[in-house]
Amino acid sequence: MKTKLFIPKNLHEPFGRLINLIPVLYRNDKYVHQTVLEYLELKGEKFVRDGIKDTRKNFYSKLREKTLKKQIKS
Repeated sequence: MKTKLFIPKNLHEPFGRLINLIPVLYRNDKYVHQTVLEYLELKGEKFVRDGIKDTRKNFYSKLREKTLKKQIKS
């Protein structure tokens, strides 16, 4: 059963901007959408944007580490 996420009208634009900041692998994840929406409602766009930026740095640094390890093994 699929549940549709209800995004209030006043949060459509900020939600779209924030989702575009998320790494592509997780952009369509319903749990990520729900988390972004909850924090957006509670804390605001700047808070969520800062959190996504920190998470992206961590995500891409770990991705780089994995890529380097694979290149070294080859």
